[in-house]
Amino acid sequence: MKLIVGLAAGVLAMSASAGQIELKNGDKIGGTLKSVSKGQVVWSADKVGELTLNKADVGNINLSEPVRLRGIEEPCLWLEMIDDVARFECNAEQREYSLLTLKDVVPFANHADSLHSYGGKLTVVGSEKSGNVNSSNWLVGAEVQLRHEDFRHDFELRYTGESLEAEPLEGEEAVDASVVEYYKGFYGLNWFFLPRWYLLGDLTAEKDDAKQISERYVAGIGSGFQWWEREQSALKLELSVLNTKEYYDLIAADILLGNESKQDFSSGRFALDFRYSFPRDITLFHRSNFAQNLDESDDWRTHAETGLSAPLGLGVSAHLNVDYDYHNDPQEGVRREDMTYRVGVVYKW
Repeated sequence: MKLIVGLAAGVLAMSASAGQIELKNGDKIGGTLKSVSKGQVVWSADKVGELTLNKADVGNINLSEPVRLRGIEEPCLWLEMIDDVARFECNAEQREYSLLTLKDVVPFANHADSLHSYGGKLTVVGSEKSGNVNSSNWLVGAEVQLRHEDFRHDFELRYTGESLEAEPLEGEEAVDASVVEYYKGFYGLNWFFLPRWYLLGDLTAEKDDAKQISERYVAGIGSGFQWWEREQSALKLELSVLNTKEYYDLIAADILLGNESKQDFSSGRFALDFRYSFPRDITLFHRSNFAQNLDESDDWRTHAETGLSAPLGLGVSAHLNVDYDYHNDPQEGVRREDMTYRVGVVYKW
């Protein structure tokens, strides 16, 4: 009789909670899944409320309700977990993913309202110098990311300006300040057709006085792979094809020499984006691009940004980063290599 009562109570508990999460320390918690994000599992526990658990502490998850995986339209059943690998059944097909790489997993019943997010950051860096030489250097940038189900929208605006003016000696005329500016506008669209694979398309418009480029327009299309993405670290790789139109600032001598005032070419691009967080939320980041002109083997370009960030509080962090830019075949009179060191603050929301 006691055995029958115990079995009945177990069945009622499972039907009421619709699931169970088991931690690696042996604890078992009935309830329902709220979401799986970068490094956490959010679980609505029976009689306790919402719990936020680290993925590394989760040993198994059993669910009776279907879930929505990023990049898969059909509802999926979470079958089991073995050695941190979650096994799903989606449209009669079984799939396996490491729990550490899974992101944006939510109950299928309310996935339309759950897979939305919005965030961004504002960067401000500046320096002023006076004396024999008066100079100023400013960088202002804003980045915004919108997530809507399987689509990710990225927006970026950036401006850098540098002015230089020599202080005239007594009796000499003042020399006009020289100003070098850079403008950038960017829009990128990613469509996750599988939990870690996505198609990408992007548009970029730039003006770069230092490289004598009055206008540059770049359109790209390709694919990316989110190798992993968790709270402590992330890595993604992208391959794409770019079509570039460049218009150059030419003086009369350049025109007489027959230098081109514009160029239109296609190139192949490889990009890497890496992030790693140390204790106290000090983060190392590295982003790099390599583009090879498909028509001219000697024309290739690379750009890399590497830095550290440390939180200051209230969403503000201090940034130290190095920008490196190299063009193997630049315009006449333009150096191949540029390197910039910056220290500033970033506000994230």
